[in-house]
Amino acid sequence: EIIGCNDLPNMDVSVNVNDKTDPFIALVMEDNMVRTDIIHDTLSPRWMPWSTRAFAFNIVHPSSLLMLGVFDFDGGITGISDIIDDHDTIGRVVIDCAKFQSGTTYLLHYQLHDDPQEEDARGEIILRFRVEWNNESEAKKMSLIAPPRFLINVDNTKAFKVLRYVCRGKIDMEKASLQTIKIQANEIKSYGTSICYAIDVLLGVLLWRGRANISIPFSSIVLNVWFPIHSVVLFL
Repeated sequence: EIIGCNDLPNMDVSVNVNDKTDPFIALVMEDNMVRTDIIHDTLSPRWMPWSTRAFAFNIVHPSSLLMLGVFDFDGGITGISDIIDDHDTIGRVVIDCAKFQSGTTYLLHYQLHDDPQEEDARGEIILRFRVEWNNESEAKKMSLIAPPRFLINVDNTKAFKVLRYVCRGKIDMEKASLQTIKIQANEIKSYGTSICYAIDVLLGVLLWRGRANISIPFSSIVLNVWFPIHSVVLFL
């Protein structure tokens, strides 16, 4: 259930100061795509209970993702089919349903990002979320099986572009381009940094420059011997 958004960017910059973003939210879950009502001229919209804001999906696979995209509605020029502006993309969020406990209602706040590397701030989305499994044991078994491929049909180009953005984001990572190469290179670089930290911690533990006090009973006398741990590790 979509509650609202906060601090969205103004996508309708014009001479009229009252002309602001006309947000709506599209949601994709497996083979379903739905969307909320449009709220005109606001950067912090709230969807009222009587509006189209709540949706229920039948989940086929427990590892399925709920994907949400926020858009600025653009109706284009009425009566001229050749001039149709696309809805401006604001940001998106991907929610892993498997991370939530069944039968619990959550009030979630997520930051919106339009950039795949999440380096931009595009406002906040607020939603109420609940997952219910008829049989949790069967759902756990299903999670061990690869999810099926889902297909969604749309009836026009604008709806297809909305669907593609919600599912794949601003940049299609399945197509080779300078942007995708840059994103993948940065991801590999981040892995390298993490590996260096892990190696540094491991060496710090193994080569810890300390000594252990070991008691050795000898006849009626107990001998305390300082055992050089780092020297023994290096020797081994």
